[in-house]
Amino acid sequence: MLTIIICWVGVVAQGVVAEEHTPAALTLSEFYKVTASEVQDAWKALGNNFIAPVDRWPMCDVTVRDGKLAVRVRRLAYPETQEWRPQKVSFDTDMTRINKMFKEPTHMMPVGKDWLCAYAYGEFGNRCWLFSNAGERKTLLTKNQIVTLATVKGRYFATTYDSEKYAFDFLELVPGGTPQLKPLNAFQINGSGLLKILPNPDKETLFLIDQAQLFRWNVTTNASSVIRVSDECFAYLAPDAHSACEAEGCFWIGGPGFVCGIDPTAAGLALRLFVPKDWLSGAK
Repeated sequence: MLTIIICWVGVVAQGVVAEEHTPAALTLSEFYKVTASEVQDAWKALGNNFIAPVDRWPMCDVTVRDGKLAVRVRRLAYPETQEWRPQKVSFDTDMTRINKMFKEPTHMMPVGKDWLCAYAYGEFGNRCWLFSNAGERKTLLTKNQIVTLATVKGRYFATTYDSEKYAFDFLELVPGGTPQLKPLNAFQINGSGLLKILPNPDKETLFLIDQAQLFRWNVTTNASSVIRVSDECFAYLAPDAHSACEAEGCFWIGGPGFVCGIDPTAAGLALRLFVPKDWLSGAK
């Protein structure tokens, strides 16, 4: 039987981690185990807004501790819940001379001694440049919207959205004399909706998710797998997914207000769903 450890993280007003407490095991006093139908009913009752308001729910990030699934629960306002958030650098990142919306990057990632700076404002404009650490704009990588970024084993990855083609892409940044974002065909992605890279504790594995599939790719061995989930509930949860991991034969996904487990050997890939104790009453 899988043991789920809940890790509550306390913070002071400025967002600094103050303490971490790890109860022995899931007792359902912190989380309810719910059915997919309960999730869907509540989601529909909210008028297709599963988490409302979103800031009332804690972020439930999944990870692996001592070979078992652990869940780190924290407030959405914590800085670490924002992957690749704007960071302080020694050069000016204000690009309002290009677009008045580009006051600061929405996504940033160090690439060796350089910086990838993305300005992802959807219909209001999108650009992604590679800057030197002296602030020199080296190259324009894409005009498409950067959705997520990741670095694994010294390699750099991104998912992007092309609003003209209504298509998401999985790309790798290839540094060098002329840095480029190139499509990566580690496995065939016939995506359905938003395509995101999910943070996970395995330092050589990438997890990606869309509204019908969970993708896993080991960048060292090049082994990959695709878990296709037809459950309608998965489509509701996937856009809010924030983290993923593999523990004790199951895949786990964490997000604001939920933890979702998938047993790849189970008939129909039935979802196991856990939500904070206030979820059902708060959803009514």
